[in-house]
Amino acid sequence: MRASRASLVSVPWRRQRGVAAIFAAVAIFAGITAFGLVYDMGLIYTAQRDLQRVANIAALDAAMAAGGCADVPIADPQGVAQAQAAQSVQRNAGSAGSEWLSSGSVTIGSMVSEAGIRRLQAEASPRFPAVEVVLQRPQPGLIMPLVRGTDSGTRQLRASGAAIAAPRAVLEVGSFTTRLAAGDSSLFDQLLGSLLGGDIEITAAGYQGLVTAEVPFADVLPGDPSDRQELLETPTELVDFLQVLADALVGTGQGTARAAIETLADAAAPGLTLVPGDIIGVLGDPADVSDEVFLNAGNLANAAITAARQASPVDLGLVQELPGVARVSASVTVLGPVQVQIGSDLVTALGGPSTVARSEQLALTTSVELLGLGGVPLLSFDIDTTGIRGEGSIRDIHCAGPGRPFHEVTVDARTTAAEVAIRNIELNLGLGLPGIGVIALDDVVLDVSSETETPLVFGSAQNPTYAQTQRAPAVSDNITAAITNALVDSVANSLPAVSILLQPVLDALAAQAVAPLLSGTLDPILADLFATIGVEISGADVTIRSVTAERPYLFTHDGQFKVN
Repeated sequence: MRASRASLVSVPWRRQRGVAAIFAAVAIFAGITAFGLVYDMGLIYTAQRDLQRVANIAALDAAMAAGGCADVPIADPQGVAQAQAAQSVQRNAGSAGSEWLSSGSVTIGSMVSEAGIRRLQAEASPRFPAVEVVLQRPQPGLIMPLVRGTDSGTRQLRASGAAIAAPRAVLEVGSFTTRLAAGDSSLFDQLLGSLLGGDIEITAAGYQGLVTAEVPFADVLPGDPSDRQELLETPTELVDFLQVLADALVGTGQGTARAAIETLADAAAPGLTLVPGDIIGVLGDPADVSDEVFLNAGNLANAAITAARQASPVDLGLVQELPGVARVSASVTVLGPVQVQIGSDLVTALGGPSTVARSEQLALTTSVELLGLGGVPLLSFDIDTTGIRGEGSIRDIHCAGPGRPFHEVTVDARTTAAEVAIRNIELNLGLGLPGIGVIALDDVVLDVSSETETPLVFGSAQNPTYAQTQRAPAVSDNITAAITNALVDSVANSLPAVSILLQPVLDALAAQAVAPLLSGTLDPILADLFATIGVEISGADVTIRSVTAERPYLFTHDGQFKVN
């Protein structure tokens, strides 16, 4: 008997329904597994992210409390860092945070850079410690046993963050800047008027107000702090920059200084521009500079004017005269502005100082005429100094602490000069004898050191407050004596050979007339001239204007899974 057609068809369909059910079950299991894995990974990611966030905040809080230049000296940086980290974790993670920290660690040390990679190096007594906070917590409960394992307590999440709050100092270096006597504004008008391209007239009170006026860094670059870096790099009209300085003095009680800066702005020739970053530099993000950082308004105005004219140098002819005795004039071909750097004593990846300010001018020519009878030049010559620079770099900042209730800053000051030479030397004997009249002598290159370096220490029990200014040693502090000696030797060696009868007369003239005139007149008049126009032979004024605590910043952090 044959099977019915319906029975032959129904058997395969039953088998197919069974297979479909198996595939459906497998798909459902796979879907649940995938969902569980995604859910578990989400839990792990969220837990790790939160742990890292808490570690970063704790490191920043601990670094701010234990490092920088705090108002109160810190006797136990490790204890302060530990306590602040514990409070921070408690605030941001609740009671569970205490367990996270107890399973981790708080380490103080210093930030070091090796091959461009920054890390924390633990040390016993860092000056302003970096702080590393390590947190550990159990992996959260998962829904997939395959991922969780048989003992979830063995799997730990780990996160660490390291931060530092190195103090910042405002460093100014001004080589060959104007240092006028109290109440003397005429020379100031002459110098800056020549650079501005117009006539100015600032009263003695205005000048004194200008050199003592202070403006907040934030007001020099007004607007959103996030825009400060762009403002530092953007070419700016000199008139606009001076007006910003004037506006920054509104409401500060420094109205006299404001009027002086507005006078400078009114005299500025149109089209003069500068890049603020050429005279103001900031180590790190300018947006993080504290509102307590102040800059000198007079230095900024002077630097801005000088920087604006560097593209088209101006010779400043300054004349100093002793009637009937001597006439001296000086020309500065290119003036380098006072430079301001705001930064710490950290080093670059190459190991050099990170905060460096410099100021330079390319050439200084001083023309001298020593007068004889009837006002006729007896001796004339030029002093050329080229390639001169002053530079300062912050080596150390020691914050106030036990036994030292003041911030101490050490600056390495360097001054250099490529060449100091006496040229165009002419001696007028005026004897009216054949071949003995105006004698051209050979040029003389002075044997002065080309570079000098010395550490300058700012801050002491006798002078604990800032701003403070010190003079860096010049390449040759006795340059006028060196010039005098070189000229006397040059005159003695260059006198023409004449008859036996006249030679003693010439020797006596050199010994009794030229030498005393040089030593008695040239030394004081050159020293007075250099001091008046603020010019030294490769010297510099170095100023630490302020020391402030910097906002802490993270320099490394990591989050990873770790099996204990």
